[in-house]
Amino acid sequence: MYPHNHIRRTVDTQTIRVRLETQGWTIRELPVRNSDPDPKLRKVVRWKLVAQRGSNSCQVEGITLDEAMTTLGSTLGVIAST
Repeated sequence: MYPHNHIRRTVDTQTIRVRLETQGWTIRELPVRNSDPDPKLRKVVRWKLVAQRGSNSCQVEGITLDEAMTTLGSTLGVIAST
């Protein structure tokens, strides 16, 4: 795999977003909230991201926005697979 002295760097969400947009993808970030009857108690429980380019689209989910964006970047090939 990697030599023991190789440092694997993580790519931040903004970098992934820029790389995808540079390739022509548009990204929708959709927070998924729990269904508490009291609107004040509703909170984001996961994120759904939808990327679209022309007639192609890709949808991923993650517990956090960073996790979902990393999965999307890996799926669409703008970052190395983890």
